Amino acid sequence: MGGGSPKTVGLLAAGVLLLAGFLALERRSPAPLMRLSIFRLPSLAAADMTLLLTAAAVFATFFFVSLYLQQVLGYRPLRAGAAFLPFSAGIATGATLARKLVPRLGVHVVPLIGLALATAGMIVLTQLPTDGRYISDVLPGVLPLGLGLGLTFVPMTLAGTSGVSREDAGLASGLLNTAQQVGGSIGLAVLSTLAASRTTSLLHGPVTRGSVLSARVSGFHVALIAAAVLLAAAWTIAALQLRPRRVLDAKRVDVPRDLAAAAVGCAQCAPVAVADTRGRQTTTPADDITTARHR
Repeated sequence: MGGGSPKTVGLLAAGVLLLAGFLALERRSPAPLMRLSIFRLPSLAAADMTLLLTAAAVFATFFFVSLYLQQVLGYRPLRAGAAFLPFSAGIATGATLARKLVPRLGVHVVPLIGLALATAGMIVLTQLPTDGRYISDVLPGVLPLGLGLGLTFVPMTLAGTSGVSREDAGLASGLLNTAQQVGGSIGLAVLSTLAASRTTSLLHGPVTRGSVLSARVSGFHVALIAAAVLLAAAWTIAALQLRPRRVLDAKRVDVPRDLAAAAVGCAQCAPVAVADTRGRQTTTPADDITTARHR
């Protein structure tokens, strides 16, 4: 079933119609499940779109790097899984740095640093050779990618809830979480299609083991280049939209250490806790978008 097959086109059209129907119902409902006016908050809309594009790039990257490790470098599944440990360490390190940098630089600057690092790491991965090695070819891309994501998730979660009222904190957190999941699903589907199309186009005529390997890696390159473009687009949105003056009613927020860690893996956790923190403390205006003061 190709990208232009009747079944694929029909399913996409059905999905668009269902989404349009949902939005129409939400607009008319006196008690909507998702109040559409919440997207008028520039910081929330920008955070949702940034996380959607970032997840679209990163989820697909997990898939293609796993295939590269096993199909090209010959790693067994357990060894391939262990090869992602530096990536996890990079995210943890980035999240720790984000806790320290956000109070000094603000949440509009830290994600720009993180997305720039992640894009640089993705560009390195676009150069993976057919005879590559993990230490010299994969690790130099995986480390900055993980570090950049850690620097991105915490401030983006805070940015997405900076202008949200206490009663809308649950909706905002759900939107952030949904943006990641939807972005990851769409990204994997689209980038996989691009990679498969590239690989198939190169496998005409006599096929040898070397030609199959080269075609696979070429397909990975196309997908990873597209992922780098998505991260660059996320950086652009963050740079243009997450400016201090565009954020409504900026507050000073206490962000405990465990809350910052939770924001890395679950955008649903941090905003609710932030709202609860707001309800227990007296907030003062801040010059920046959201200033995190750690305990």
